[in-house]
Amino acid sequence: MATVLKNARFKGEQKNRNIKEYELVFVPIIWKRHFYVVCFNLKHSRVDVSDNSAVEDTFNIRAKYK
Repeated sequence: MATVLKNARFKGEQKNRNIKEYELVFVPIIWKRHFYVVCFNLKHSRVDVSDNSAVEDTFNIRAKYK
């Protein structure tokens, strides 16, 4: 799968682009049968994590991703 994504090209895409030219970079992660997507928002200097697990209202999100 990694090879497929590494070699993927999109219509009109230029080779050797600098990562600073992108606003959003998405990184899918699979860990112990658990799925995450980490989005690096380079334009606004923030990181968002999308997680498929259910959590309780009292859950401490900072402790989970420590």
